[in-house]
Amino acid sequence: QFAHSLEEMAFKHTGVRFTVNYPVPAPLYDRSSQMYPTWNMSIPDQFRADMFIKEFKERWMGEGKSMPGMITVYLPNDHGAGVRPDAGYPFTESYMMDNDMALGRIVEFLSHTPYWKSMALVVTEDDPQGGVDHVDAHRSLMMVISPYAKKGYVSHVHFSFGSAMKTFWHLLGLPYLNQYDFSPTDLADFFTDEPDFTPYTARPADPEVFNPEKALDPLDEKFDWGAFHQTPRLDDPELMEKWNEEDAANRGLEVEPPFAPLIAPGSTLFTDSIVVSMKNPYQAVTIRYTLDGSDPTAAAPAFSSPLTVKQTTTVKARSFWSNGVSSRTSEIVLTRSLPRPADQPASVSPGLQYAYYEGRWEQLPDFAALIAMKGGVAPGIDIQPLKAREDGWALAYTGYVEVPVDGLYSFFVNSDDGSKLFIGGALVVSNDGSHGAMERSGDIVLKAGKHAMELLYFEDTGDERLDVSYRGPGIGKQQVPASAYSH
Repeated sequence: QFAHSLEEMAFKHTGVRFTVNYPVPAPLYDRSSQMYPTWNMSIPDQFRADMFIKEFKERWMGEGKSMPGMITVYLPNDHGAGVRPDAGYPFTESYMMDNDMALGRIVEFLSHTPYWKSMALVVTEDDPQGGVDHVDAHRSLMMVISPYAKKGYVSHVHFSFGSAMKTFWHLLGLPYLNQYDFSPTDLADFFTDEPDFTPYTARPADPEVFNPEKALDPLDEKFDWGAFHQTPRLDDPELMEKWNEEDAANRGLEVEPPFAPLIAPGSTLFTDSIVVSMKNPYQAVTIRYTLDGSDPTAAAPAFSSPLTVKQTTTVKARSFWSNGVSSRTSEIVLTRSLPRPADQPASVSPGLQYAYYEGRWEQLPDFAALIAMKGGVAPGIDIQPLKAREDGWALAYTGYVEVPVDGLYSFFVNSDDGSKLFIGGALVVSNDGSHGAMERSGDIVLKAGKHAMELLYFEDTGDERLDVSYRGPGIGKQQVPASAYSH
């Protein structure tokens, strides 16, 4: 580690910069990312996951490309920093959830690549920091993720960082570098010879603890670079000593605000009435709420049983410790909505019209400004027969989707890369951007019948996927059948 670092400027794609007085060797420079941010607690680990997936696709996915034998990835936000509710970090624990979600997204992406069948990931901390467990402060976590890893297994063999390095050299067929690589036990105890190649599915974050939508993209002009100056310096001894003193003084006291409660209506749209519940599954607190748009105080009603709401209502809630310390306010707006009337096309034919385009994008393009390479009618949503090349293309589907009965419908779009679904001209699902397979959803109230729809999609690099599902009255979540599409 170098003695001096620069953390006072907006280095989006590096994080922290170190001053060196010698040139970086070309083999090292060529094999290092020039766009991946390292230490900077103001940059979400979600952005790091985005950059990893983007660069992985560009470097190692596609014909004639191959992944190197070993890659190291740095996700630092489990270090924690000051709370920033407006940026999606209402608690110190928010940084841990950001870190966990980024790791999950990376594993999900890698498990859908052709390399997964012969891949192993070793996850550990750089050091245990303040994570003293019940045995010893020198202990740290280690996870092995692989089709060949034993599922749900906890090893009781003594390992060290050298164990990971020794295992890497075994797998790469390289000699040990020194006695520290030679002497430790390797990681063989984690593995089995009966692989499970099932891809991994990342779990979404609890938005009340960490909201990735608010953790603004550092590429966005509205990114809060002012918070950059507040990020803790890397391994600052004075700061670490201060934190330890605060932890010791506050241990067992309810001085930190509790987590905000979860308000769970299932959907924010309804037609007649909707049942609202609230909970804080992490802490023993009293939840107080309001239905008039005001912030809850200690005098507000305590939540004890589900509420029925029949009009458009703003629901706010807070968690309270017994000493009166409260959380931030959770808020949702429940909207009573009239069903969208069905369209009445004079005549229709089965399937959807499609237009196919080629180009290179990282967001959905302005299709109106493009010239289609080809077009026609597709029986349903199946992108494989329509693509003319592996990477750099887009599709626009237009037509009607039919729903059988009146009511609230949830639409789900799972895409790799970006997509948007419009129904009756209204944006229902936004899943834009260059990313691995990711599902997003949205709700709309519809009358039975046919409704105009538009589905936009683009493929950047690597794998591609586009699936559309729905859920509605009497209909469990399922792919929209081809029979529901017409044009």
